[in-house]
Amino acid sequence: MFRKQRNCQQTPSTYSFHFLTIRQSTAILIALLVSLLTGCGSSHTITLGSASTLSTANVQRAVDRLIADCNCKTGGTITVIGVRETGGGNAIADVQFQEFQDRLQNTLGHNCTGMGQAEITHYTDGRTVLTKLTWCNSNYLTASVPL
Repeated sequence: MFRKQRNCQQTPSTYSFHFLTIRQSTAILIALLVSLLTGCGSSHTITLGSASTLSTANVQRAVDRLIADCNCKTGGTITVIGVRETGGGNAIADVQFQEFQDRLQNTLGHNCTGMGQAEITHYTDGRTVLTKLTWCNSNYLTASVPL
């Protein structure tokens, strides 16, 4: 009823082969885990990748283009302070207006000093654009200026 087992001894080369296999398997598992945790290759990279598009410098250029295209500024400065993501690749930029004078008001000499906002929209076709610029007394421009 009892079987006699053979005493099999493994050679050192067999041990090293198993050790390398375990080491390689562990390295592959760690690489997969890191890849899953960091989201490498996931579909989320489109939205998250827009962070470079949503830089303060890019929004400043878009605001400058909008103001130049509408030919509405007669004086003062407009400075983008920072950009806050609101989800889905959209964002709001805080904009500082300093002694800003515009042609949009029928009153000459209207100065605006204070904070405003620039609205940035990310569309599903991949475009990210400045869609609205708001400043003192609820003045605003709507647009579609690419970032």
